[in-house]
This record gives sequence, C-alpha cells and structure tokens, in this order.
Amino acid sequence: LILVRYFILWGLHAILILRVSSSQLTWYKDGQRIVPSTRYQTNYSNETATLRIKKTTVNDSGHYTLLAENPQGENLSRFENE
Repeated sequence: LILVRYFILWGLHAILILRVSSSQLTWYKDGQRIVPSTRYQTNYSNETATLRIKKTTVNDSGHYTLLAENPQGENLSRFENE
C-alpha cells in the first residue's frame, strides 16, 4: 500500500488516496470501522482506494487505517492526522 496523497481542508473535506491492488478494503478511524455514509465516502477504482470525509471538523483528527485483504494475505496502511 502506498499513500499517494491526502488533502485536508478544515470545514470542507479531507481526501485520502492510496495505491492498492486489492478490492477487499476496510477503512478505520482510531480502530473503529468507518461505515460509508453521505459524510464518509469510500471508492476503489483502477487500483486506487479513496476515502473522502465531507465537512471536516477537529473531531476528524486521528489515526486512519486501510486494511487491504486478498487470498495471499493482508496489508495495513496507517495515516495520522492531527
């Protein structure tokens, strides 16, 4: 897993973009699974995983993790946002 880029615009949105070759993906914030919603949007296309957080606040600071799984095993990518 490779963190390609991230954008954080407080009050607007945050975007985490990672390069990954697995379609079985799970996002976590501070160890809790992120459930996709209108505020937390996830996408996987062309070996790129994206997490978009709309209308960010200071409560969105924390540790974000992407768990990628496939038949060969699993891999974690962690990102800390303060």
